[in-house]
Amino acid sequence: MLRAILIAGLIAPHTASSQAPPPPPPVRQRTRILILYGHNPNAPGVVQFIQRLKPIVREQVPTGLEIYDENLDLDRFTDLARSRQLVAYFADKYRGVRPDVIVTEGSAALQFATERLRHLFPDVAIVYGDAFEPTFHFSTLPAHVIGRRLSVPFAQTFALAHALQPNVERVVLVAGSAWTDSIMAAEAVHQIT
Repeated sequence: MLRAILIAGLIAPHTASSQAPPPPPPVRQRTRILILYGHNPNAPGVVQFIQRLKPIVREQVPTGLEIYDENLDLDRFTDLARSRQLVAYFADKYRGVRPDVIVTEGSAALQFATERLRHLFPDVAIVYGDAFEPTFHFSTLPAHVIGRRLSVPFAQTFALAHALQPNVERVVLVAGSAWTDSIMAAEAVHQIT
């Protein structure tokens, strides 16, 4: 293509300098999506979420798509000092690169994006998914933040188990040791008591 343009330019008759130069070739539009993982990206639920998300995004944006995956690892590193380091990391890494949308996986990533990255990427749309931990009130999210909150049906599960085993006297709730597990365990107790 470039060779054809150069040859055409060489054999074309010389024109007066007052003629407008040819328009530049069209610039390919880029769509930048920053995906923030609040949980381990190798966890089965996260893998399923991403396996469903990325093909849909690629179908909607067939050319010029740039996806940036970032694992926040907030389950294992929860201290506030690390949060400041992550913000500095994002400020340095994405200097001059503004995402068109931020996709968050999990409530911790959503909270990080809305509270910690809002100054770096003001008014960038945030789309959340796999958000189910009751860590904050979803009704207070800004207008540029949308998504789907997963309901965690502890009460319905308990009611079904009780219907299947009406004579059970004790229920054991098993939870992990991450801070999100503690929040989920508290939510389960709240729903079934």
